[in-house]
Amino acid sequence: MMSSEEFLVVGLGEALFDVFDRRKRLGGAPLNVAVQAHQLLRERGGAGVVVSRVGDDDLGREIRDELKQRTMTDRYLQVDPQRPTGTVQVTLQEGEPSYEIVRDVAWDALELDAATRELATRCSAVCYGTLAQRAERSRHCIGRFVERATGAIRLFDVNLRQDFYGAEVIRRSCELASVVKLNEGELPEVVRLLGLDDGESTARKASEEHLDAQVEILRKQFQLDAVALTRGARAPRGIPPAGEQPDRASTTTGTATPTASGPATPAVPG
Repeated sequence: MMSSEEFLVVGLGEALFDVFDRRKRLGGAPLNVAVQAHQLLRERGGAGVVVSRVGDDDLGREIRDELKQRTMTDRYLQVDPQRPTGTVQVTLQEGEPSYEIVRDVAWDALELDAATRELATRCSAVCYGTLAQRAERSRHCIGRFVERATGAIRLFDVNLRQDFYGAEVIRRSCELASVVKLNEGELPEVVRLLGLDDGESTARKASEEHLDAQVEILRKQFQLDAVALTRGARAPRGIPPAGEQPDRASTTTGTATPTASGPATPAVPG
């Protein structure tokens, strides 16, 4: 049982497997966050918590077992009696990976049940993204959860995949957030969709000064506490509130192959 005084980091949204030709890998950006947070917090009286939905199938039971093996609760992992556990089919075409994020899976039907509502009121941080909001049912659940998490750090992890996003979802997610994290490829698309683009040239938009300016526009527009801009293999760039200098000394701890389902950091370390 988790006590009400624990520091709880919630990963809210998709829990799935990236399925390759001969192997599969546990994934989903919110699940990744919860697993990594749990590894950091479990010896300090905190916990990472996955709020998602899986199918009543072997993959769903495997996700549940993976969480238990890492001393994580599966209380908030709902079971869907009809839809399958989420998967991303990863194939190679002429050496380049191609992704198919399977539609109408269990996490598309994520519900705000009594236990999930209660968790929202006492979590310390919650991470949510765009992918799990592609279906109306899950989008409603995520929005209501974040609305209730008034005392938490609310991290909107922009994760633009295929056609599973739009201006309305991005705008509402930014309005609910206290912190937004996105990469330098996603930033121009987000700014464009939100109507915040200043019409600068492509070369100008690629400059670090212009990226900083776009991030500051985003921060001010939604009154965010901070914006984190990731930059591929280069050091990430933290954009704090006005009056403080951006942290240009950030370093990365390593790289991993990114997939369609989430960030490069693997949920299950080797």
